[in-house]
Amino acid sequence: MQRLSKCFMYNDAWVNFILRTFRLNTPLGGLLHYRFIYGKSEEMGNKKEQLTSKLVEWLKSQGYPLEMTVAAEFQKSGFTVSLSDYYDECDTGESREIDVTALKWSDFERVAVLQVCWRIECKLARDKPWVVFVSGAQPERFLPFNALASSTYKTSLVEAYKDMALRSRLQGLPLIQRYVGHGVTQVFTSGQDIPYKAVMSAAKASLDRINQFKEMEANPTAFQEHHRLLCIAFPVVVIDGKLFECSSDEDGELHVVEVESSALLWKGTGRSYSSTLVQLVTNQALAQFIEQANETTQVLMDVALAYP
Repeated sequence: MQRLSKCFMYNDAWVNFILRTFRLNTPLGGLLHYRFIYGKSEEMGNKKEQLTSKLVEWLKSQGYPLEMTVAAEFQKSGFTVSLSDYYDECDTGESREIDVTALKWSDFERVAVLQVCWRIECKLARDKPWVVFVSGAQPERFLPFNALASSTYKTSLVEAYKDMALRSRLQGLPLIQRYVGHGVTQVFTSGQDIPYKAVMSAAKASLDRINQFKEMEANPTAFQEHHRLLCIAFPVVVIDGKLFECSSDEDGELHVVEVESSALLWKGTGRSYSSTLVQLVTNQALAQFIEQANETTQVLMDVALAYP
């Protein structure tokens, strides 16, 4: 109708008068009716396509496709996956949201049943790269004390380190034994510290999962009369963008190199908790990371099997 109104420079009421005057059984009436119906449907179709296009662009700009991609890739590799889980902050008790949770359980027929949980925050950083600060003075790390794990499973890890074969397998895991950074920032911005918030979210969500298992240990269920429920959780941040590591040489000159993944030894979970490893991964390295996560999960389950 708008097309006819523009054509004849009259309003919609006048176009309706024309359509009523020239009936459908007349050549001109049929032509006018066809142009009215076709023009109206074409206009509505164009508006719908424009709205859909705007929605897709907005969703992409907010990072939602990244969350769904990460969840789908973990699920393909046999993990149980959920999106937008809630966790309680250890400091305030407030409920927060973590983007993706991916987990695997060991054999429920065994005495010790282990959950390996990956708590993943997803961030869009296409035009503002992230930089991890890495020092040549690497801290001493001992997996049982640098992992967010239930107390019972930490005991299992300590025993595993006494076993030469298991210790060798644990120390050979690329996600655990690697150079670590001590800080992270996002360049070309002076606003919110997005990397800090993302790392804190992943770390606190992982810590909350461990606290859930501690509560179950304190209030055992009927299942726990014959089984011990164990847990270890890993914080992860996946970014859609560039990731760099920055270090300095003996002369104090800075060196920056692009990487596909990195790790932080994070101390921000609070004084009551030890430092923990936080994995930083670009979406380009996601497939390789999930392979390494699967390998890590299997070795940790073998520890629970050997030292229940």
